[in-house]
Order: sequence, then structure tokens, then C-alpha cells
Amino acid sequence: MQALPKPEELAEATPWGDPPPPNWAEDKFDVDEHPELRSGLALLGGEPRARHLYARRGAAADLLAAWRETLGDRAWVMSRDEAIKEGWFGPVDAAMTSRIGDVVAAPAGSLAIVATKAEPRDSALTGMHGSLTPSEQLVPALMYTAA
Repeated sequence: MQALPKPEELAEATPWGDPPPPNWAEDKFDVDEHPELRSGLALLGGEPRARHLYARRGAAADLLAAWRETLGDRAWVMSRDEAIKEGWFGPVDAAMTSRIGDVVAAPAGSLAIVATKAEPRDSALTGMHGSLTPSEQLVPALMYTAA
């Protein structure tokens, strides 16, 4: 800290996900083991704690229904419009809306939505972040101001 030129500030945050809970392996939901969730899906995007689902033309409503039914209360599953209306992404410029998935799934608890065949590296990670849980939204931060 003494090397900071005056009057500079240093901010430190730790947003790199929680350590895995003891039952982490049990908390992985593998999309590759549920072919019904790939029906109507053009692209599985995002990351295991914040999935963006890009639907084939005309399939968004069925995709939303299938993911909601399958995941139940294990994840918040919303359409793009619902997620924007709920403020998940803050203010969204109309030119950017297509970057958000037709369906967005944010796991609750310690669940991770993985795809072990399509995304073996991402699926093997032990620390993940990006959902709507308090531990992922309320990131600790420290601020130091050189005197």
C-alpha cells in the first residue's frame, strides 16, 4: 500500500465464486443427460451459474416451459423479456437485447447447470459464480486511500 502514489485509491473485491460446498458433485445438473432440454435449443450459452438459452425460431415458449418444468425451484428460469423487466441486467439498451438468451436460467442454492459432453472444461470447474444468490450478488469489497 505504501507504493501507491498520493492521493490514489486501491479497490479490492473477491468475485470469483464460492468454494464448493461438500455436496458439490450432487449439485450439478447435466444438460447432456436431458435430451428433452435440447429440443428447440440452438445454443447453450452463458456459464453453469448463469445460463443463456438461445432458441431455434419459434421454439422459445416451449424451451421456457421445458426448463421451468424440469428445474422447478432449483433455478430461476425466465424469458428474456421477464428477466429484463425484473432488472436482472440493469438498464438494457434495445440494441443489446438479442445478446441475452431467449430463456435465462439462474441456479438457486449451489446448483450448477453443466454440459459435461459439450463443455467438459467448464463442467469440471469447482468454483463458479454468476447467479442471483446473495453470496454472488453481495461481493465483499475493501477500499484503501493513500494518505
